[in-house]
Order: sequence, then C-alpha cells, then structure tokens
Amino acid sequence: MKFIKNKKTLTAVSVIAMLLSSCAVYTYSDKQKGENLSIDATEFASPLRTSDMFTQKAQEGSRGLITVPLLLKGADLAYEGIISVIAAKKENNKAEYKTALANQRFYSNVSQLGPMDPDYLSFSGFTIKRFATLDESTGLTFSLKTSLDTSKLEDIVAGSKFYLKMDSLEMNYTKLKYLDKKLVAPGTWFTKKDKILNLDINIEIVANWIDDEGIIHDNVSMGSFFYPIRNFDLAQLEEKPMILSNKAFTGSSYIIPRSTTFCFDKRGNRIKCYGLGDFNVLVTVSESKDNSFIEKTFYENQGSLIEAMKDQNISNLIGK
Repeated sequence: MKFIKNKKTLTAVSVIAMLLSSCAVYTYSDKQKGENLSIDATEFASPLRTSDMFTQKAQEGSRGLITVPLLLKGADLAYEGIISVIAAKKENNKAEYKTALANQRFYSNVSQLGPMDPDYLSFSGFTIKRFATLDESTGLTFSLKTSLDTSKLEDIVAGSKFYLKMDSLEMNYTKLKYLDKKLVAPGTWFTKKDKILNLDINIEIVANWIDDEGIIHDNVSMGSFFYPIRNFDLAQLEEKPMILSNKAFTGSSYIIPRSTTFCFDKRGNRIKCYGLGDFNVLVTVSESKDNSFIEKTFYENQGSLIEAMKDQNISNLIGK
C-alpha cells in the first residue's frame, strides 16, 4: 500500500511539474523589465541644396556643427529635446512602445525666400533603439534606422514632399509574452506552441511655426509613414535576429515650414527672413499576436505624446 501511495504521489508531482513547465515563458519574449528607449536624429554631412534635389545627389552623415552666416533672431532657436514614453502593456496579446524626437531643426540655414524654401535641408533621418533586461544584463531588443529617401529628391521641389526609407531593422526579443508549450488535448502530451508576431511601425511628422501674420501653428501634422510586418514566426529568432534592410515606408510628409523672423545682414541691417524649421518625430511600434489589433494603433494613441511635448515647443522658443 505504501508503494502505491508513493506511486500516486510521484504521479501527482510529475503532473504538476509538467503543468508548470508548460507555463514556461518563451526565451525570446516578454522582455519588459528595465525597458529603455533611445532616439537620435541624423543630418546630411553637407546640407541638401536645391540643385541637389534636381540632380538626386546626397550624402548622409552624422550630425555636425550647424553654421548660420546670419545672426538669427526670434523663433526657431529650438533646443534639442528627446521625450520617451513607454506605453504600459495593455493586454496579453498586444504591446507597444513609443518615443519622440522633439524640437529638431529641418534646415541648417535661414532663408529669405519664404517659409517653404527647401534649400539647406539637413535632416536625414533617425535611429531608434530599445533596450531591456536580459537575464542579469541590459541588451538590445529592437533597433530601427531610417533615412530620407534620396531617390525622390525632385518631389521636395516639385511638391514640397519627402519620403522615408528603412535602412535597417533588427529585432532580437519581443515585448509580448509567449508561452513555450501548450497542452494539445486533455490527457495528451504538451507540444511546442506556435509563436506568431505582427509588428507595425508608425511615424508621424509634426511641425511648429509662426507665419507672416504672427499666428502660432503648434503641433501640426505634416504627414505619416507606416510599415507592417505580418505573421513572423518567432522560432526564427532561435537561429538569428529578425533583420530587414532597404525597405520603403508607405506614406509621405510635407517639408517643414520655416517660421517668420528677423535677421541681421552683414552690414548690420535688420531684414525679414525665415527660420530653421522646428519639428517633432513621433514613433509608435506595436506588437500583436493577431492582426485584429493592428488597425488604428497610432492615431488612437498619439495624443499622449503630443500633450507631453506641448510645453516644450513654441512657448519655450518665444522666451529664448
């Protein structure tokens, strides 16, 4: 009887152990602890001139010193700010993270021609990186590098529009939680569970400027970009990261309007001119286990980012 009792106990322990193991979190998922986002802008090594936009020649480089031959007074003396907002995980089948690049300069020099003069365009893109705790150390879970699509420069002059492309995307771990195994049917063995990921990248370009009438335009949407990834099997991460390169985003954006202001010419005379183009970049990355969630991810959630930046845009520039 003792043997039978011990055998029953052993069986019960085995079943419990099996159930616990079935609830094990998949190694390449649920990376939320210690989450941190970074976003950095890049500029062309040499600002794009209007002639470049016709000849389709551009060379991208890292941000360098901005020189302005005229002494700029008034708006567009924007300080560079970075705001990161990490959205809390809403439900078990979806997660997202947001970041924003605030008070950026679209041009490296002022203009005397008008608010939509594209000359000296310097903004060339941005890079996002997401970090989280991996075991006991912090590691890279996601990165995205974008750049202005220099194959469509003529559209900047012809239609005041620009386009973005994805230089590279790398995903090593997801924020979503996936279980490693599932029970096929009562009384049967556990088996590996399918782990399918859907990913959306939404980018919004928002501008701030003062027009010729002195009216402040705050957080005006200039355009948006979108890139979807569907039905990615996370089992592939066991072999190598998800890597994409040289992909085009859907969408476009108008170039950033320059604020009306005053400058001093070389003789010290005050003249009317137009500033450096103050703008923000809002980015939302959405993860989901099914496609139903990936429909209105950005437009329904961008409000918190815009509200977070309102106190840092034009109201601060006026006092500078």
